[in-house]
Amino acid sequence: MKKLIMLILVISIFYSCSSFVYYPSVANAPLLQEKDETKVSVGIKGYSLYLNTSYAVTDHIAVQINGHLLSLPVSESGDDYKNGNAYTEMAIGLYYPFAKNFVAELYLGGGLGYTGYQNISSGTSTHRFHNKIFLQGDLGFTLSGFEIGFLIKGSYVDVFMERVNGVDSGNQKMDIFFEPAVFMKFGWDQHKINLQAGLSFATYTNISYAPFILAVGYEYSFSFQSLF
Repeated sequence: MKKLIMLILVISIFYSCSSFVYYPSVANAPLLQEKDETKVSVGIKGYSLYLNTSYAVTDHIAVQINGHLLSLPVSESGDDYKNGNAYTEMAIGLYYPFAKNFVAELYLGGGLGYTGYQNISSGTSTHRFHNKIFLQGDLGFTLSGFEIGFLIKGSYVDVFMERVNGVDSGNQKMDIFFEPAVFMKFGWDQHKINLQAGLSFATYTNISYAPFILAVGYEYSFSFQSLF
């Protein structure tokens, strides 16, 4: 298990060092099972941080708020860069426990993101802003202290603004991504370690993107009613 975690970290760091326009976010597959159940997950994907939250509004309806943040100085081809990426999204969906230990979920959401890099050596900079609409389905198996499952996420990404050295370039691009992933959670009571590994495929390859989704994190589960 230690070797698997180290592999995830090494590959994630490598892909965090590249100046991509689009960084796929860590998918939120909470596998909710009852009303008022709340899950908060925080972790790392390379040098970036992510925060995923989910809340079961009713016995079958849930909402999510997720975020991702990257700020990293790197060197490529003899030049020094500072990469930055920030993304936040919201989603609403359905969850359905069945056959005692299985949960199926479907989420529809959208988000807004920013990606930029600055060439420290030359003083040039590029900043891009994009919005995203996504549909995610996941299926998981749950047992006391252990969860495992898979998901697939389809995302429409629209880069609606690009500013080069502070000037709008007028360059707009769009692409559609398919992002399958597997995930595993293990721990005890309300505390679990999260592992997620996935791929990202572009339909048109109009936008440069990170092809891997590899993350490790910590998840805490609780009920809002228990706090009061």
